[in-house]
Amino acid sequence: MELRSVFAAIDGDAQAMTKYRMAAAAALRNELARRPFDADLAARYVMVDFDQLQTSDMITLLARPLRLQRPQSIYLDVLRRMLATGGAQMYFARFDHLAELPVPQDRVNWPDPWVPETLRLGSIMAYLQADYARATHYLQAALPYYAALDGEALLAHASTYAELADMQFNAAPQDVTPAIDSAQQALKIAPNSEAGRQLTAQVAVRLVLYHLAAGHEEFARKIYRDRVPDITAEQLDAEIADRYVQLAFAVYDAAWANCPDKLAAWSQRALELAPEDSGPWFLSAELALSRRDAAGVVAGVKSVLKYDGDPQDALALLERALTVMPGDADLQKLHDQLRAALQQQTPTAPQETPVPEPQRGRENTGTPPAANTSGAGELPAPANTTGVAISTNGA
Repeated sequence: MELRSVFAAIDGDAQAMTKYRMAAAAALRNELARRPFDADLAARYVMVDFDQLQTSDMITLLARPLRLQRPQSIYLDVLRRMLATGGAQMYFARFDHLAELPVPQDRVNWPDPWVPETLRLGSIMAYLQADYARATHYLQAALPYYAALDGEALLAHASTYAELADMQFNAAPQDVTPAIDSAQQALKIAPNSEAGRQLTAQVAVRLVLYHLAAGHEEFARKIYRDRVPDITAEQLDAEIADRYVQLAFAVYDAAWANCPDKLAAWSQRALELAPEDSGPWFLSAELALSRRDAAGVVAGVKSVLKYDGDPQDALALLERALTVMPGDADLQKLHDQLRAALQQQTPTAPQETPVPEPQRGRENTGTPPAANTSGAGELPAPANTTGVAISTNGA
């Protein structure tokens, strides 16, 4: 039904589009009545019936599943649409009010059965607005509600601590101690279930990033050695270098604003550990672009290409560099050479390459370079690099 509605919209058949949308919404609504805690189903229903639902109903439908499941990737799309059409301040006024209410110990006196989940939903909205302090506040306000449930929602309780750790890190990458403490709490509370183990694995990886940010590289290395006893020194260096790159891109904007010296140190250390990997050189070029250092961008991109980095990513970075340093001859020359080489490989390529967003952004919609897989790789990469503890498999 959803696909038929899409095709009707493409054909310009408004009547058919409405008919199919209503049928799809009815089918999803009926299924949701059977499975009210299915996060993916709730998000799809809200998307399909978006224009007909009240704001309060949307929030409840999306919040309720978070008692038993973690946020799904589709939540980001739904919440972006809500922010775009409803106005951010309207939502934040509602969440701000909830966050300031005292927490009754008896749940029958809660202002809403799904208060902690609603606050977690608000934290994701705040995250999408790059308002990390507000997101942190909402998550901290949610925690006492889970404590009052006395162990009835361990996955939700642990997930809230994991989400809080990420928001604290995004808010203040220069002071990572609160994020480490919150992540440790998540590990302590997480249930011994499949979803709990998945969360624990993600948090363990995030802890590596937090400890690297705090300057605890030897501790991060110990985590790897404990989990992968036969990892070689070269493999371990490559893995730690990748984590420095991942760390830098995960909080690039906040770090550039609050601790640019740390970004530079992470970049330099990644280059020391893996000078023949393209990821550290891409980060070096990105930092040079932030400094408006054309020569640094050129040197970084040349090394990215030398060490088998993605030429399309390199071209995209050069496109962005030329938008802020349009008169630099060396930048233009390298750009033109690379573009010509790529066009020779793909003759049907379009004549104009759109200027993409950087690999990090205000909404954190970009992703860092893929983790190095030349080493052992047994420590899993996070399932999501947005900075929000998102589940991708419905668990």
